[in-house]
Amino acid sequence: MANEFVIKNGLVIGGGGLQMSGSMAITGSLNISSVVNAGTDTDKFLVLDTNGNVDFRTGAEILSDIGAAASSIKNYINFNNVVDFKTLTQGFAPMSGITDIQESDTSPFSNFIAPSDGYIERIELMVGETNTVSASFSIRGYKNGSTLGVAVSQSQGAARTVTEYVYGSSFSFSKKDRLAFFMDRTTNTSDLYTFNIYFQVGN
Repeated sequence: MANEFVIKNGLVIGGGGLQMSGSMAITGSLNISSVVNAGTDTDKFLVLDTNGNVDFRTGAEILSDIGAAASSIKNYINFNNVVDFKTLTQGFAPMSGITDIQESDTSPFSNFIAPSDGYIERIELMVGETNTVSASFSIRGYKNGSTLGVAVSQSQGAARTVTEYVYGSSFSFSKKDRLAFFMDRTTNTSDLYTFNIYFQVGN
C-alpha cells in the first residue's frame, strides 16, 4: 500500500478493519459511528493543527491554551444568610452572615447546610472597632455537632484590619452536612466583626 491513502466520495470498510502505514488524507467529512471508552485517563485530547492534521494535546496543555490553570478552577460560596421576616411580607435580603453571636450550634442562625461535597478553604475576619487589647482570636469549625479539625487562631488588632484564617482540604464536609463556627475573641475588646467564609465545593 502506498504511503498516502486518499479517500474521496466516501468509503465503507467492514470485517476486520483497515491497517496501513504512512499518512491518510480525507476530503470531506469523517463520521465514526461507534467509539469505545478508553476506561482510563489517557491525558490525550484530539485537536486540529493549522495544517488540518489531527494531533493531540494533554490536559495541562489545554489549560494553558485556554489561559486557565488547575488551581484557578474553583467553585466558591462565600457568605451565609438567614432571613427573618418578622411582621414584614416583603423586603431586601440581608447581605450579612452574622447578626448576634449564638450560644448554641443548634440555632438556625449558626448553621450552614452544605450544597455539595467540599471543604473550608479560608475565613476572613475584619475588626469593626479598635481593640483596647490586641490578642488572639480563634475560630473553630463544627460538622453535624462535632468539632471539625482544630481551632485556627490569629491576632486581631486595629479597626478595619482584615485577617485571613487558613483551613484547607482536611476540613472537609459532604453534601447536607450541617456546619457551624465557634468564635472565641479571648481578650479582644471589639464587639463587631465582619465574618466571611470561603467554602470550596464541587471539586
